[in-house]
Amino acid sequence: MAQEARISSRIDRDLKDESEAILAELGIKPSQAISMFYTQIVRQRGLPLELKIPNEETVSAMQEVMDDTRTFDSVDDLMADLHSEDDAC
Repeated sequence: MAQEARISSRIDRDLKDESEAILAELGIKPSQAISMFYTQIVRQRGLPLELKIPNEETVSAMQEVMDDTRTFDSVDDLMADLHSEDDAC
């Protein structure tokens, strides 16, 4: 059997509580979740999630989408807008 080691860390109380509530729903103890996370770090030889700062092209594309995003006050307004686009075609 492998030797056990202890990890001690300080995190935001709300983050801890919310995370542990989700883990409880999944039937996973916090120590098991940490072991799973560490296992994935070893298997992937890095963090098991993608951490990136987007390049200028990506930032520009994201901004273009945000600039073109429309909002509607109701489903009826959305449907009216969609129908007006159909009529324009």
